[in-house]
Amino acid sequence: MQNGSSDGSGAVLAGNYKRGSFQAGTILPDAPVGEWATTVLRGKTRVSPTKNGDPMITFQVRLDTAAEEDNESSQGTQLPLRVIITDDRDGKTPAFAKRRTKMLLRSLADQCGFDLDILPSEWGDTEEAVKAAFAPFIAAVEGSNLQVWTTHRERKGEAGVIDVDVNLTKPGSAFGPGTGLGSRATDDEE
Repeated sequence: MQNGSSDGSGAVLAGNYKRGSFQAGTILPDAPVGEWATTVLRGKTRVSPTKNGDPMITFQVRLDTAAEEDNESSQGTQLPLRVIITDDRDGKTPAFAKRRTKMLLRSLADQCGFDLDILPSEWGDTEEAVKAAFAPFIAAVEGSNLQVWTTHRERKGEAGVIDVDVNLTKPGSAFGPGTGLGSRATDDEE
């Protein structure tokens, strides 16, 4: 008997299934909203061009420990952390997007313990040149432990599909969890 059990007469006896609920049209997010201790996985990072030809570095972050007990079932989930490096001279990318990337890079530098000088100021236009230019940055981030917050966002053009964003600063906070970014108004050391 594949489902249920039989009393020998071929009848399926009740009680072998649990009650459930299933909505085929609802796609649940990969992880809940919350605070996490994470690890950036080694060897899983991808470098690819955006539609505009900018380098996009996608790290894979594993959610190791949930700050909230209700989120513990999502421990072990892997999520992407994307960093898009745009040309400072590019007039197509909005200033807020460039600023957000630089704030993200500062948070990564603080949490991973590297100097922003490892990021290239210029890169070539071939896959090999871009990967070589960003190799020191990738090596500094991979294997690091990060404190992150996950948030939800509805995917544009796909009603009901929720994407999970990985943030290095607490939602609603401009500078994050005591990382001292507010004191880093410039890249110059005092």
